[in-house]
Amino acid sequence: MPSMQRCKPFGTTSDGRKATLYTLVSPSVEVEITDYGATIVAIRCLDKYGRMDDIIAGFPSVEGYELNATHPLRNHCHSTDGSTSKPCYFDKVMFTAEPNGNKSIKFDAAVTRGDENPGKVCVVVKYDLRGSELHVKYVTTSQNESTVHVNNRACFNLSGKNDRRDLRNHILTLHSDMYLKDADEGPKPVKNTPYDVRKPTLLTSGVASSLRDVFDGGTWYCYAKGKARKPVAKIEQVENGRIMTIESSEPFANVNTLDRCDKKPGQNTANNPGVFFSLVPTSQTRFSPKTLDYPAFCLDKDDAQSCSVWYSFTHAL
Repeated sequence: MPSMQRCKPFGTTSDGRKATLYTLVSPSVEVEITDYGATIVAIRCLDKYGRMDDIIAGFPSVEGYELNATHPLRNHCHSTDGSTSKPCYFDKVMFTAEPNGNKSIKFDAAVTRGDENPGKVCVVVKYDLRGSELHVKYVTTSQNESTVHVNNRACFNLSGKNDRRDLRNHILTLHSDMYLKDADEGPKPVKNTPYDVRKPTLLTSGVASSLRDVFDGGTWYCYAKGKARKPVAKIEQVENGRIMTIESSEPFANVNTLDRCDKKPGQNTANNPGVFFSLVPTSQTRFSPKTLDYPAFCLDKDDAQSCSVWYSFTHAL
């Protein structure tokens, strides 16, 4: 018999919608997700000393996500018909939650586009926590031809909230031989460029500053074609030993760094630096200059697409 689902109120939006916070639990990881935007609010994992701490820069209630429209933590998904600039967004939608014990939950929502090619676009987001691994799966469908963008813009800092500091003492590895800054020019080799982080790179003060310049505005890294699960990145915090690996089913991933990514309601900034990994699923055959900022699935009428991201949380001994 499955364990009882842990959930609690997460505040009320300005238009009176009540949000709920759900918690997935394993022996080594806890994940909090709200039905408002199907957004990850917190990920707590162990370090080598046995301490559990949150490595996500999040808000304490739904008001923070509602007030900060451009906050990177939102579960970003929007859709257009490819010929207009009137997207419909899912990050402000209250999803329907279907918990399955305390290790799995599914969220689904549908919005109707108000552009020249109206029709419903549906998104299902499923979170599965198995041991130290969190699997996030997206499935999108559309009644009409649509360009659909989905990604989880979680901002990670493995120092933990109780010992928050900048990115120094993090070791970063990106498993990619190619990067992309200009869709017209196409992918380029990372070898002998500042974008080469294939070997574990300790983010000292100078290196961290340099990488902030490299990743400013986001850098696209290219991975293998096809839907096979493939390694994307690895991060390790030297002092506490926390290790996070990221894998994806998609051929592109966006990497960005932020100095401040934990704004609270009523505050402009807070010193809560992190590494911002935006795993943006994209259909490589449709990748073009028009979709460089937000690579996307291009759905035909009644078409469906799915994509997955896997996060694994361990620690050094």
